[in-house]
Amino acid sequence: MISAYLLSTGTLMLGAGRLGDLFGRRRLLVLGLALFGTSSLVCALALTLPVLVGARVAQGAGAAMIMPVGLSLLTNVYPSELRGRATGRALGIGGIATACGPFIGGALTEAVSWRAVFWLNVPLAALGAVWASRTAESYGTSTHRSVDWRGLFTATAALAVLAFVVDRGRHWQWPVGLAGLVVVAALLIWFVCQERKAASPLVELTLFRNGPYVALTLAGGVANATTVIFLFVVPLTLQGQWDLSVALAGTAFLVPALAMALAGPLAGRVAPPAACE
Repeated sequence: MISAYLLSTGTLMLGAGRLGDLFGRRRLLVLGLALFGTSSLVCALALTLPVLVGARVAQGAGAAMIMPVGLSLLTNVYPSELRGRATGRALGIGGIATACGPFIGGALTEAVSWRAVFWLNVPLAALGAVWASRTAESYGTSTHRSVDWRGLFTATAALAVLAFVVDRGRHWQWPVGLAGLVVVAALLIWFVCQERKAASPLVELTLFRNGPYVALTLAGGVANATTVIFLFVVPLTLQGQWDLSVALAGTAFLVPALAMALAGPLAGRVAPPAACE
């Protein structure tokens, strides 16, 4: 159930970000929130595991639409002098949600049911969609208004195979896992070849000649991967190896999660020149 959500989110996020640039970030954000809320409702009502896992895949797709366009939309709403603080506050709110999520989720699970966690998502997603719909529309600044469908398909396929190998590879014999990695490499090579000749590439390959961009992208990737591991592995470890109850595991998770909540607003106050030093 956890893997279905993570695989769906990680696989579809790249394409969702590009589609938001082309068709409207507000439009994609509202659509993502609607999909997230609807799939949460299906999760809450699911009577079988396959239905629950399928709804989690749809929920991950909704999250993949929300994440890349949310901050992009925010940075276009505020003027440049307020953009850093607005982004920092948004990240701080996200951090507060991270801090409260395991605690509230654990309390709801023990007091009511695990279904209550998904029920809670429904009004929150609906409220977010209403607020987002009142925001001005925003598009990417690229002059190309077409979608590189071949690149989008190739990149999504490469991410899907890689995520599946990482998630399930430990259960396979090594030749099968190696074959999966070969497929990933072939898809990535195909993707690069496609992007080099595409009129409107999904990814501008010239960006990778920019050293600071590459360094920041790699650092961001490592930071995001670490955060995801932290958010999902730590609560499971507290409940499994440490044998804590769901509520106690959520309580123990509060301190490090609150530190994450405070980091966003503090980072937003750092001036861009100082951040680059």
